[in-house]
Amino acid sequence: MTDPVNGERSPMLRPHPELNPFQPPDRIVFEAPVVAVAFARHDFPLTRINGVAQANAKTGLLCNPNPNLNPASGEAAPDFGVFYRSGSGSSNVDVGLGPIRLRGIFAFATLSNGKVVAIDVDDWDAPCRRPQELIGGEGTSEGVATTASALAVAQPAPSGDDDYNPYHAPQAAPDSVSQEAFFPVSAPHRARSNYVLREDAVSGRHTPYLQSTPTITSTGAVTPPLQGPGSEATPKMRPTATRPGGLAAGTEEVGVRFSLDTPEVHFDQDWEVTYEGKLLGFEGLPATISTTDGYSSLILSQPQARFCSKGVEDWSVGGARANAVTNALAIAGRPPYPAAEPLGRRMVDYVQISDDLLPAGDAFWRQPDIAEPNSCWDERLNPANPSDPRQVEIAARDRFDQCSKFFGSSVSEQNTNRDFPILEAYDDHLVVGRFASFGKDLSREVVYADPSNAKQLKMMRCCFHHQARFEVRASGQWVAVGSTVGFLNHVTRGEGGRCVPSCDPREALLNARAPSLPYGESTTDFAPFRDSPLAMRNPAFSFFIQEGHQDAKAMRPTRDMAFRFQTRGQFQPLVVNLAATTTGVNPQSMRFIESLGQIAVVDGASQGLVLIDLAGVTIARAPYF
Repeated sequence: MTDPVNGERSPMLRPHPELNPFQPPDRIVFEAPVVAVAFARHDFPLTRINGVAQANAKTGLLCNPNPNLNPASGEAAPDFGVFYRSGSGSSNVDVGLGPIRLRGIFAFATLSNGKVVAIDVDDWDAPCRRPQELIGGEGTSEGVATTASALAVAQPAPSGDDDYNPYHAPQAAPDSVSQEAFFPVSAPHRARSNYVLREDAVSGRHTPYLQSTPTITSTGAVTPPLQGPGSEATPKMRPTATRPGGLAAGTEEVGVRFSLDTPEVHFDQDWEVTYEGKLLGFEGLPATISTTDGYSSLILSQPQARFCSKGVEDWSVGGARANAVTNALAIAGRPPYPAAEPLGRRMVDYVQISDDLLPAGDAFWRQPDIAEPNSCWDERLNPANPSDPRQVEIAARDRFDQCSKFFGSSVSEQNTNRDFPILEAYDDHLVVGRFASFGKDLSREVVYADPSNAKQLKMMRCCFHHQARFEVRASGQWVAVGSTVGFLNHVTRGEGGRCVPSCDPREALLNARAPSLPYGESTTDFAPFRDSPLAMRNPAFSFFIQEGHQDAKAMRPTRDMAFRFQTRGQFQPLVVNLAATTTGVNPQSMRFIESLGQIAVVDGASQGLVLIDLAGVTIARAPYF
């Protein structure tokens, strides 16, 4: 019992809060303000066992799936919790194992919009709300499978025939459990699910799933094939392995592996996974362009950009990510990236100038050049006699022609000369360098602040009149964006405003980037675990992307090549809606009436007194005056 004087008064924290970063670690967030809370202790006592009426009803028992128990043993059963199993409900308990069978202690929160939400506190059916198997690996008889839940405590096998512990059942007795995908389904201090979390022929599909096979598109005229002739050249988005160091079954398929840790992180939404995709939130923002080192680098300033919170990663962060990917490939014995293309020199976010050039007739091209040391135009692009209109017009035309030839007149042309790697990222400005191209396929790598950058950086600043709109893209990576959650990242503002990865463990799964893994033979027998640097893992799912090949030559993806898919199976809480028949509700208070097994809610508008029967989690009577 908590000491009311000296007891700990800090809020209770949810275990492993990183698994659900969409909820605070010490509370539950609802769709509307909470106006009243009540706690209830409710049970379905055993008044009969295998059809035989009992003189003394048994109550307060944990449902027990331990295979050492036999429900046919009748009253001689060493643990009467066996009669609350899934296969025993029809003969012993009127309500079968599932969400509306409230056995234990529960909280109910009445919201201002009239919804009453059920919250699990101590569910006595929890040991039986689970998958049948919770085996931790090949050849073992204990533990918890990684596909089940990172929240689940490992279950040892029964120590003997007389061990009846409900949590000593890594393999539950047949037909004893709910066969739900998650475990624990009924977790303390979490909204209770409205459905049995499984694919059911009667109630429907209530686990996360892909609505259809992901599709892929390209910026080219032809859609890359995912199957059949030519598909070997197409990148493949594949599900991660089911356990560390293991091979994934079905790695030839295209798809993702859903996380089954906590159901609330799953939303119905559309996803787009784009190679070198755009980071969100920079559309239409202009940046002021300046230099302090004679065009060895440029500074793009925009005080309202909030580069850190939008997930921008610079040379330093990208290099650390590249090293982790390279080391993970070596440990896994997978083909490395080509030695001529070091990943650390190209895995960095970059700015893409999205402004069109000003029209050739704009007065900007006729303006006199600024003074040294940051002058814009070469001597040949300045009129010898600035007072001669003809020379001014010729210089203006030459300036426009040079800029148009180098950058293209529009961003729609996807001219790579508009790309500038981010050397340093701060919350209100970026420092950029340039990309150097090399090789027959014009691969590129980052050039840090260097005098050799001056020609290209001077053109960028001057051709776009010292201010330009821009996008930010991720180089050499795939970027996942959800229609509901957006672009997940855990970049934060560090010392001096520098953008750095957050050290808060609650934000560890806010990820949206996946490396494009180099092609290697026998790729279909390889899959990294979800926590590997080779994969992308967010709270809802994980995947990795393998590059394709053509005639045994690796084929690098092209910019804006994208996988698209839809996730379904959103979590739905168990709710009683007082406003189901009227919008005129104004709930004031609530109380559990133990003798009735009902929750009483007082509504100050049209409903009066509403009674909610916990035997079926339905409104028993309303209005009740």
